[in-house]
Amino acid sequence: MKRASTRPAGALLKGVLGALLGLSSLLAQAEPPGLQGLPPEPLLRSALESAPLTQAVRQQWSAEREAADAQRHSPYEWTLRAGAARRSDVLSQRLNEREISIERSLRIGAKAGIDAALADQGALAAQAGWELSWRDGVRAVLKSWFELLRQERKSISLNEQAALGAQQMDVVRRRVKAGDAPRLDLLLAQAEHERLGAEAATAALRVQAMRGDLRQRFPALGEAVPIAVPDQLDDYRPDISAELALRQRAPELALAQQQLNMAKLKLRRQQSDRLADPTIGFRVAQERSGEERVMGLSLSIPFGGPQRDARVRVASAELQAAQARLQDTELHAAADARRLLQEAVGLVQTQRQLAQTQALSAEAARLAQRAYAAGETPLFSALQSLRQASEARAAAEMALVDALELQSHIALELRELLPPAAL
Repeated sequence: MKRASTRPAGALLKGVLGALLGLSSLLAQAEPPGLQGLPPEPLLRSALESAPLTQAVRQQWSAEREAADAQRHSPYEWTLRAGAARRSDVLSQRLNEREISIERSLRIGAKAGIDAALADQGALAAQAGWELSWRDGVRAVLKSWFELLRQERKSISLNEQAALGAQQMDVVRRRVKAGDAPRLDLLLAQAEHERLGAEAATAALRVQAMRGDLRQRFPALGEAVPIAVPDQLDDYRPDISAELALRQRAPELALAQQQLNMAKLKLRRQQSDRLADPTIGFRVAQERSGEERVMGLSLSIPFGGPQRDARVRVASAELQAAQARLQDTELHAAADARRLLQEAVGLVQTQRQLAQTQALSAEAARLAQRAYAAGETPLFSALQSLRQASEARAAAEMALVDALELQSHIALELRELLPPAAL
């Protein structure tokens, strides 16, 4: 019964491994990748651009830009007034009178220029906000992608370990048949093989589930297979210019700076509004049934009150808040840039050390298998060495994917990966 259950599991594992490797080879021949571990950049951009959330964010910031542009135009409109009346005097005369006037408030001083500057600044702030949202969207895609990559690498590794377990079980079977090993060894080897097979099958199911989720959210990435994943990373030594570039190109910093510029203009606008805008009108009237005609101009000037002063104080407080936010963003941008580069260097070094450990563990497992086949070591030692080799490979694989993901984040921050399009 155990033998019958082993054969379908082995066939399933080989089929899953062959399908993964076949798809990977096919995609590798179809189009070269962008960065290591990522699908081609056009595919990533298409997946992100077609996402409903991206479209919603784009329209939101487009609305912000249009709202800013509306400030370029005067908030005042022409007002047309018309009236008719009948006049009666003591002589019982009934006289018709008509009047028509047109009036409009005018922006005086530098208000029109400040409003135009606010419109330009609002467009810049909207673009900066869109770039920040785009960066966050790309981060979400990269996170999902590298989670899938981790699970796929784990699945492939478990399939290979299961295949090694099957080979070990064949060796044990031959020794038991020859009478060189107890039947207990066969049971232990078969149990280990079944355990590895179950883990590999579970990992394959997780890959299918994660790929289905990715296909649902980003259809363009649903069938893409991670390619160009190296066995070991090259040494990574960024210089001081990389940290400076990360700080200067942080989209949070750009948005905070644009918001500060906007707050300065808003304060100027509120200060200029202390002098109220006048309303000018032109009036034409006919009185006494047309016997008298009247033409004239009208001018009305409201007096500013405490509310205008309060608006200035509000704008001044908002300016101080924007200055504080910019300083805080600068501190965070500097800390994040330093942290990203330090983690990138550390992850590469860790991955290289783990790769060496993996190679040593694999060699130790190979020697332990040979020693068991020759009857020089117990099965427990051979199985333990296989398990240690499997754990060492998993650790090296995860460190590799972590390093690739972090390097992709650095490329994203430097605008080398998926730079945002203009609104």
